Amino acid sequence: MTIPCLLCAYYFVYAVCRYASVENNGDYTSLFYLIHGPMHEIGHFLCSSRFLPEILHVFAGTLFQWLTPVAAGIQFIRIREYPAIAVCLGWLGLSMLDTMVYMRDAREQELQLVSPFANGGEIIHDWTYIFQHTGMLNHADTIANITGFFGYVLAGAAVLWILYMTGYGIVELVRSKRKNH
Repeated sequence: MTIPCLLCAYYFVYAVCRYASVENNGDYTSLFYLIHGPMHEIGHFLCSSRFLPEILHVFAGTLFQWLTPVAAGIQFIRIREYPAIAVCLGWLGLSMLDTMVYMRDAREQELQLVSPFANGGEIIHDWTYIFQHTGMLNHADTIANITGFFGYVLAGAAVLWILYMTGYGIVELVRSKRKNH
């Protein structure tokens, strides 16, 4: 279990460094986007009722994107699978970093948006819509930076937790071998 854990920690460090160093907003997205990207779209679909406010439909994409690693983490907490919990924590951090990128694009709207539900129609930029309807468009970059800060903290905490568990596991292995001799 040590090698997969260390590979995850390495990937989280790599992804965080890539997010922090991109020249243009949107030049990088993590591999975890392959999971939380579709969950984002499913959130829109599940909340696309005429009975729900449109802003909830728009915000549901990000909500589902963030709740997916949280729900997975809760399941792993129930079975006490601590390395998997750490991975879910890092996944939530990377999901928040992807949201930071989306939020930063709210004013310029330069990102290539995709939606399986557009049917050839216009795709609404979620965060432009949300920020405009809440009167927060002028604060989009600040909110994006705060979201990004929490993403960096969560991904960093996941790396530290993985390294701690790996180190602890190695120490315990050495102790048990010494005990047997």
